[in-house]
Amino acid sequence: MADDIKHKDPAVSLTGAEGEWDTKIDNGSLNVIEANVLQPREIGVLGAISLIVNKIVGAGIFSTPATIFKLSGSVGMALMVWVIAGIISTCGALVMLELGCKVSASNAITSSSYLLLAAGVESTTWKLRGIAIAAAAFAVGIHAVAPKVGRVLQDILGAVKIFILMFIVSTGFAALAGHLRIPSPDNFNVATSFQGTSNNGYNIGTAILNGIFSFQGYDNVNAVLSEVKNPQRTLRIALPSAMAMVTVLYLLANVAYFAAVPKDQFISSDITIAATLFQNVFGDSAATKALPALVSISAIGHLLGIAYTVPRVIQELAKDGVMPFANIVMENRPFRTPIFALAIHLGVTVLFVCAPPAGDAFNFIVGLSSYPTTFLLTVITVGLIKLRFTDKENFKSSFSTPWVIISLYLAGNILHARYGDHTWSVQVEHFILYINRVEFLNGFLESGFANNTTQKELQILCFPGFLFHALSLLWIYLKPSKITRYLHTTDGKSAWALVTGASGGIGKNIAFQLAGLGFNVLLHGRSIAKLKTLESELLQKYPGREFRILVLDAAQCFNKFGDTTMSNELLVQTGDINLTIVINNAGGSTERSLGPLEHLSADRVITDASVNALFPTLLVRQLIPVLQHNAPALIINIGSLADLGVTLTGSYAASKAYLMKLTEVLSREMRLGRHDVEVLGVRVGNVWGTGQTVAAAPGLFAPDATTMARAVLARVGCGRIVVVGHWAHAVQFGAIQLLPGFIREYFLTHAAGDWEMESEHKKSI
Repeated sequence: MADDIKHKDPAVSLTGAEGEWDTKIDNGSLNVIEANVLQPREIGVLGAISLIVNKIVGAGIFSTPATIFKLSGSVGMALMVWVIAGIISTCGALVMLELGCKVSASNAITSSSYLLLAAGVESTTWKLRGIAIAAAAFAVGIHAVAPKVGRVLQDILGAVKIFILMFIVSTGFAALAGHLRIPSPDNFNVATSFQGTSNNGYNIGTAILNGIFSFQGYDNVNAVLSEVKNPQRTLRIALPSAMAMVTVLYLLANVAYFAAVPKDQFISSDITIAATLFQNVFGDSAATKALPALVSISAIGHLLGIAYTVPRVIQELAKDGVMPFANIVMENRPFRTPIFALAIHLGVTVLFVCAPPAGDAFNFIVGLSSYPTTFLLTVITVGLIKLRFTDKENFKSSFSTPWVIISLYLAGNILHARYGDHTWSVQVEHFILYINRVEFLNGFLESGFANNTTQKELQILCFPGFLFHALSLLWIYLKPSKITRYLHTTDGKSAWALVTGASGGIGKNIAFQLAGLGFNVLLHGRSIAKLKTLESELLQKYPGREFRILVLDAAQCFNKFGDTTMSNELLVQTGDINLTIVINNAGGSTERSLGPLEHLSADRVITDASVNALFPTLLVRQLIPVLQHNAPALIINIGSLADLGVTLTGSYAASKAYLMKLTEVLSREMRLGRHDVEVLGVRVGNVWGTGQTVAAAPGLFAPDATTMARAVLARVGCGRIVVVGHWAHAVQFGAIQLLPGFIREYFLTHAAGDWEMESEHKKSI
């Protein structure tokens, strides 16, 4: 049965029967002759595979593994990044396969590659613009005047690329067998394979992005489906075969690199990692003579693959009537090739080769193209979901991508979409919370814009969001603490930790926990008697540790004595020690009663602002240079779930919210300055025995101070800037965030009890 798909612009219609599709031009819209714009179907299975291989395998595989290793920090994590990138890319390839098996002709909707008009960007690895332009001109020229020769050369270079990867893999096996000119790097020791793994989520996210970029090109055949013989059968064979081959060879190539290249050479090498591999196995001459030829072959093959597909995308845009001078751009005369589209492609290539500063062209293009490419592929996937659930489209493909694959691909694209310096896990959760928030869904579905079909689509979209959000939260509370990373000597001095508000509650228990881990502890408080008692208890339990006392009234030292008081006291107590940890725990209020802001005493407001905001700000300000000198170092600011905006907690909640925002800013400043100082904000809920809860006994949602202290230290190195300390409090926090807007507002308004507000109201009458 024949299907008809009509474009919004009536210039082109795609008609097909029995899986064979042809493009017909509506001469009523554009004054063209069909024979001058249509392409014959001449691409078979091997040709389709070579198109994919030539687009995916460029010069990057010779250098990208070193970048990924530097970002991930360990051999094990680097290999995991490649596996993750391969899985996500394979999922994307299967999505393209379903679309290609249904719409087996080229058109602007299914071909997202038109954003990558900077074809041949990898040629800029030669650092010579003239050679880059000449190579691009060669690729365009051969496809313009001798398309059959271009396709044959393309197929040959695709096979050569596979051979090159196999040669690298064989070289790695030779290294594993002991044929090395250096001592064996021993990178595959199970006990140390994950040693040094980065705990910086931003680095891991960047590594995954680089890995996925190395696999980009699986959608290359979709751009020229109108020239593919028996497109459904060809695509079902070519796409999985090419992806499986490239993924396996990429992984084995990385194993080969690690088999012959020590970690320090991965980090310090100023040449491609493949050159180091050849150098360590075959000697200097092989590395300097063979590698440039291999890089050149890969780059030329990449250029040929791009120069074949991108002009055809431009031509299809012209057929859709969305290009200026469409009737000219879609012409194939005189060589039955899209010669005008090829000229446009060459012009844009020259522009992008010449426009960026010398030496930065490749990184510039990669940074520019990776984001819209990821966005477009994500939108295409969402479009596939819409087609499935839109009855009038009657979308039925001969290949159906499983929902789990679609969900994984969407989630993967979201994961490596980076914004600023946030970690990828935080970005995923922020985006997913926005999509999955019940008030968003309710408002959207009740607006009259959505129907049952839209609701189904949103449910499908939400599934990967809930899954990854749940797994991300779970990992935070299962991941081992990195607190011992800061237990190190500097200038021959052992590590110290400063704990403010240490005379009782959470602070006291944190002091005990740190002493048990091997830290010496500087105890801060305002009562010297309580601090002396605590010091005696600590010395009795940990006689091998050192303890000091710092007496400063957080509520009074600034407005009464000025900043000089703190400076002098800190200089006396910290001038001769190796301070690596500062924990801002001092907090609370002199008045425990709740009430509206207008009924709070001035002392209460000043105390909240001083203890929870001003004191930790000025304290950290004084100690940042010390911590930077003693790095790696750690700052923990302890906040409160009250900063959600619970009614009747006015100045206290506001001061705690300030502290968490200060934490975020300070963390980014440390990262921007490349200082190895971790800044962590820990939100705390009800804690039994601290005077901040009405619970009669410790419980699941009111843990005791000892449990809470362990939870605070356990979150060190979790990969987030601000985190809820105890897992039970995290459940409460997450539940509040996911409530519909009106329910959440009701809860936060009445959480402190209606009777409190009513009581205050009566007093005011």
